[in-house]
Amino acid sequence: MTEKFSIQNQGNTSLSDFISYLDSTTIISELSESKYDKRKMQELASWLQKLANNRNFLSDYLISEVSNHDKFQANNDFKPSTLLLHSSTEYTIRAVIWLPTGSLFPPHVFAYYEPHDHNFDFFTTAYMGAGYTTSLYEYNYDEVIGLEGEVIDIKFIEKHKFRPKSVMYYYASKDIHIQYPPDELTVTLNLIIPKKTKNRQQNSFARIGTARASQKVRPNRTCTNTKKKCEG
Repeated sequence: MTEKFSIQNQGNTSLSDFISYLDSTTIISELSESKYDKRKMQELASWLQKLANNRNFLSDYLISEVSNHDKFQANNDFKPSTLLLHSSTEYTIRAVIWLPTGSLFPPHVFAYYEPHDHNFDFFTTAYMGAGYTTSLYEYNYDEVIGLEGEVIDIKFIEKHKFRPKSVMYYYASKDIHIQYPPDELTVTLNLIIPKKTKNRQQNSFARIGTARASQKVRPNRTCTNTKKKCEG
């Protein structure tokens, strides 16, 4: 199930220094191979939180990006509310904007209320706003064929209020989550770590009913490209 790291204030770091750290550490490679060491994961979570503690880096980044508007987010294949901050073959750093729903921002734009997993691991932390609520589940990917209409056993873990100063880690092809609209504009930072095994599809599931310890659900669509809509 998802890991949660409570991070004490440890100062801040710049985006460039965070990238330099990621390029120099072996932790990214180990996680991509599903070699999990909680102490090392805590270290990486702390670095992500240090970036989140930098209250100016995102606005500075956006000013730099829009100054060259012809190439603004040219390599960004994520959904419209996502800002691509840095990408390499080993990891991706992004910021995701979450808005309350309304006539201009219907739920499907942000994949609210849509149960889904991911075929990559990722850290996430709140950068701005009060955070959002998410329902967390888990399932056994290896027991799933992946056909539309297939019935799947899942286990409810908890409904969690994601707040600033905490970092969560989602496991690929295991954790399912449902995100709900925040009460105010919220921005999260993600550190995405693709798996060395590339052939796992990403699943989205039929709407899950009231939370209980275990239940069966049906997939309603799948996605193999981690940068398209069902990336979430």
